[in-house]
Amino acid sequence: MYPNSTIEAISNLLFLETPITPCEIAIVFGNDYVGTMDEVKNLWGKGMIKNKIILSGHSAKKDKKPEAIRFMEYGLQIGLPKERMLLETEATNTLENLLYSRKLIETELGNLSSIKSIMFVAKAFVCRRIQMTIQAIYPSKIDYVYYPVVDVKGRNIGKDCWWETEEAIKRVLEELRRISEYTLKGDLSLFQKEDK
Repeated sequence: MYPNSTIEAISNLLFLETPITPCEIAIVFGNDYVGTMDEVKNLWGKGMIKNKIILSGHSAKKDKKPEAIRFMEYGLQIGLPKERMLLETEATNTLENLLYSRKLIETELGNLSSIKSIMFVAKAFVCRRIQMTIQAIYPSKIDYVYYPVVDVKGRNIGKDCWWETEEAIKRVLEELRRISEYTLKGDLSLFQKEDK
């Protein structure tokens, strides 16, 4: 599958895979690929998201329409129920996505510790960074599921093909840098934080 062991090692680190099981809520990370919502609708239709869908994110460019709003608009077009979607429109990075979504959960759904399972829907190559951020700031008693999405109409950065284009290679290597940088900064953790 992989052309060499270095590519295999990077793939196994970044492209986190977990069994997809039903979860109480989903947090969907905004990005430029609104087709992510087709995956969310599929998950919803199969009963994999039981309660709320949190759409999180603005984007680093504050002059653009928030990603969460674009996701909601497309979600409504494809038939997702409006009353099931909650919007978080301020986050400009992964840490903020998770902090602001946590605040939204606690405002709308009660204490985070009462939630038993959360699914994270995001670009495939950022799922490990999300997991490491979760380990730093979310309780360990919750079951976490990671659902990776590949932007097949854009850069197509998947576990089985990211090394095939210069653009994808560059983004994957940038992701390795971000993991190192943010871990040293304290935003990510190698270990799950202890519940209080």
